[in-house]
Amino acid sequence: MEFYTPITLKLHAFGLQRLHDPNWSGTTLFDELKRPVRRTCFLQKFEKEGFLVWLGNHLFEEYMLGDEYVENLRGEYLLWHLEDYTVFLSHHGAERWFKSRKRLDALVARVAALFDSDEEKYWQRLRSARVRERFCELYRTVRDKNEEVIRSVGKRYAANYADRVFHDRELCGFVSQLLVRIGFDGTDSPTDTEPRQWVDRVRIPAWAKKAVIARDNGMCGQCRANITMRLEADDHFDHMVPISRGGCNDIVNLQLLCECCNLSKANKAMSIVSSIPPYTLRFHKKKR
Repeated sequence: MEFYTPITLKLHAFGLQRLHDPNWSGTTLFDELKRPVRRTCFLQKFEKEGFLVWLGNHLFEEYMLGDEYVENLRGEYLLWHLEDYTVFLSHHGAERWFKSRKRLDALVARVAALFDSDEEKYWQRLRSARVRERFCELYRTVRDKNEEVIRSVGKRYAANYADRVFHDRELCGFVSQLLVRIGFDGTDSPTDTEPRQWVDRVRIPAWAKKAVIARDNGMCGQCRANITMRLEADDHFDHMVPISRGGCNDIVNLQLLCECCNLSKANKAMSIVSSIPPYTLRFHKKKR
């Protein structure tokens, strides 16, 4: 399947905005996540469709199938979202109820064209409650009639989102810490003042090791020592948020550490070093 790139990028940006919103992460994320954690031992054992894929699915549904996000958009932001939405549907062959989508396409195109022909009228249309109501009405109709198609590609977009987050070790560390901060921290009574262990230490599966080695290029996440030839034991796979301090068993919480860095870290919190290579930064370093 070929992705519609603007949606993959905007879904990632949407996820960043949500994860950095304490009101969303502390309520919506916590409420949605506590169900699988309690019912299926989610985050307690390594799963291929783990937290990042689960999060990607949740964000995709909120972004592409929900009402709240669209209803909170105003002006050009609503127009731009609907432009992407209709192209996304066309890209994935959503031909069902084509007339509804055609009406939405036509309204979006008419309003957008005003920017070049009559900019004052363009802004009037965007401020118009009647136009906005029509936008939202057509959006809901098109979405409902094409829900099956949207859901059919949703898992692939969720996996793409998961890959983008996993590529960024600092972001993975932030997410792992966020899970503890919003309440997945092992505390179960008012007397608990610090996070504590709530998952058992388990053997890390081969697929998870391969993914972490590939992301970290076989190098220690702290000192950058090459440890490719020393990766036989689980000792080199570190939980960024230690299990004893409320960390989870999920690939989002793993990094490579050499023996020296791992021993010095023990069960302490440690700042996470970026896994993203300095593609352009290296060209700006001053020569000594």
